[in-house]
Amino acid sequence: MIGAAFAVGAGQVTQAGFLGNFAQRAYRIPNEWARVSKVVAVALVLYGLIITTSGGPELGVLALRVVLLATFPLGLLAVGFFRPVELSDLRRLPGMLGARRGPVV
Repeated sequence: MIGAAFAVGAGQVTQAGFLGNFAQRAYRIPNEWARVSKVVAVALVLYGLIITTSGGPELGVLALRVVLLATFPLGLLAVGFFRPVELSDLRRLPGMLGARRGPVV
């Protein structure tokens, strides 16, 4: 079963790689690899923390894992993922949501 799981995972990674390559040939979109690597790094660190949490009551472990997962945006903020314009948009978001009064069409 473990070998089958690794084979499926390797197949999915291979398929995604080929699909990305062919898609870039058809329609070139420049990727921001530095930003992508920051997202992957934060995700891997949080994943490592999540899978190492064990022991104790099951509900407590689940709650801890949910809290760790919720810190993903904070991790992105810590590694400098967000651009200044994105941060200013995030600061204005609560006011924009609160200013919306009336029926949603």
